[in-house]
Amino acid sequence: FEQALEIKENIFTHFQYGEALFQHEEYEEAKHHFVYCLEHNSQDPRYLIRLAEMANGEGESEQEIAYLKKVFEIDFMELDSEYFFGLLDEKEITQYIEKIASNEQAMNQGSGLNYLAYAYGALGDVDKETKLVMQALQREPEDKGIVRHHIQLAMNNCEWKEAQKLVLQAIETHGFYEPFISQFAEIRYQLGKGLTSYKVIKKMPFTNEEKSMVYTIVADYVQSKLLEHQEEGQPSMRKMLRSSSKFLKVTACTLLYEKAIAANKGFKPAYIGLAHLYEAEGMPEEAAKVLTRLLKQQQSFDVMYNLALFHLQIAEESIREEKHVNRAIAVLEDAVKQYPEEVEGAVLLIRIYLDKDDMEAAHYILEKCVPSNLEKAELYGLKGTLLNRQKRFEESKDVLLQGLLLNDADGEIRLELMKAYVGLQQPKQALDEYSRLLADDEIDNEGKYYATCAYAMIGEYDVAAQLVEEILEKDEEGKYAVLVSEEPFLQNIMEDRQ
Repeated sequence: FEQALEIKENIFTHFQYGEALFQHEEYEEAKHHFVYCLEHNSQDPRYLIRLAEMANGEGESEQEIAYLKKVFEIDFMELDSEYFFGLLDEKEITQYIEKIASNEQAMNQGSGLNYLAYAYGALGDVDKETKLVMQALQREPEDKGIVRHHIQLAMNNCEWKEAQKLVLQAIETHGFYEPFISQFAEIRYQLGKGLTSYKVIKKMPFTNEEKSMVYTIVADYVQSKLLEHQEEGQPSMRKMLRSSSKFLKVTACTLLYEKAIAANKGFKPAYIGLAHLYEAEGMPEEAAKVLTRLLKQQQSFDVMYNLALFHLQIAEESIREEKHVNRAIAVLEDAVKQYPEEVEGAVLLIRIYLDKDDMEAAHYILEKCVPSNLEKAELYGLKGTLLNRQKRFEESKDVLLQGLLLNDADGEIRLELMKAYVGLQQPKQALDEYSRLLADDEIDNEGKYYATCAYAMIGEYDVAAQLVEEILEKDEEGKYAVLVSEEPFLQNIMEDRQ
């Protein structure tokens, strides 16, 4: 795209470049390209819709509505009417109803009548909404948007059996259409038959690939509802699962996800949904098994990265900690080789090696697997940590100060800088960093330990002694009791304490 723009700058290339950036969530850069398009053609609603979506993501609701109102003036049929009217107040909706109703071309089309129906629905006028939807169906009975609205009316009235009848008819007529499947998922759940939906799905006129998507959409919906109930204080799924091996096999969406995988072994969302279910229920071992199965079907960085995280989570709860940490390392080393451009893999691997106190391995990954010209605060923090462990405090200080230029609010970098200053026996500078961490509420026992050393260096033993008490009170593992007893600067304090 950049090469194309160098040859000739034009709206088409800017828009396609913006779309690519948008899909990769590079919103700030994407915005620049959509603004360029809008400046050179203010009548294309696509640019405004994208800008509205980004404004929504940034929490700028007024700007989002302003963009959408411009789209309405250009061509209101380009807008998601249900969403748009949901953003407006009653007075504004009434004004827009008048504009739509006065558009003769729109009123002669089923889609136009359906659009007007959504406006009345936003006002709470269900009778008028229903009447317009039925008129729209008579005009364009094959329009999927109108059919979906008709089904939604039955759902809004809690007429679940009627809604199921309508949605199954729609699926039979139109085939696979994701909005119908989403409605089907909600309807089945409301009928209390969400977990047995596979009996209906297997009869649907879909390919195996489409059935896999249907199973997954239904399972995702049911899972979201189960987790909602858990948050509301109802018994956790994990407790229910443990109570019955049969329940484990057939409930909690596992069956639906497994049906999706059986229908299409390469359908990634089914594996991800099942892994997420196990993760939410505190079952990382099962989640790891699911992602391991997925990796046998297809390789991807995000799956490998999350599998490594699950192994680390298992390690925290397991007596065989080293075994699971080594599994995480093996997965990440493979990921770093296959996807060298994904720096997050190398960063996590460096952190693991630092936790294992394997300085040589951490240094190797940092030097060989991370681009030297990559300006990222987190990387400066890791370099500083490594240098601190090697007692190269002057070098560490310089590196960490560079990191703070990129992110002044990084508490991890400030803590490492505090350590470097203590190592250089520059207590006043160390305490400056301690004050900043306190102000940002990012202080823990580690920070207090280095603050204690700094206060002792400048002779403020009373403050240091008070911090020692605070540290030891929260030192459940006894780690800091050892450090404090071995620190020369704190020898007098510990003797007094004894």
